[in-house]
Amino acid sequence: MEAQVQEKVSGLARFIDETKAEAYASVELERAVGGMKNGDIWRAELHITHESGEFRAESTKAKIDHAFTTVVRDVARELGRAHKKAQATARKRNGAIKSLLRGFGGK
Repeated sequence: MEAQVQEKVSGLARFIDETKAEAYASVELERAVGGMKNGDIWRAELHITHESGEFRAESTKAKIDHAFTTVVRDVARELGRAHKKAQATARKRNGAIKSLLRGFGGK
């Protein structure tokens, strides 16, 4: 399970610009509830800290790998949203700078 966790968490690196700063990931996997009648319920939690913010998700499922997959999907969605927002902001900023520089050109 440890290899699967490392593989899935390292897949989230595509959303994070590693040249700017380090990112830290914290993973918790535990059996939340269990018994003879109900069976085991697993809880997974993923917390990523990066300069662009903190991203966290939690899930409880009947199987541990399903809980962890859900958590990774949710954090990937959050990271993707933040990545798109940062790109849009950069494009706006660069467009404003370009139009400002065009205004200084002599005609």
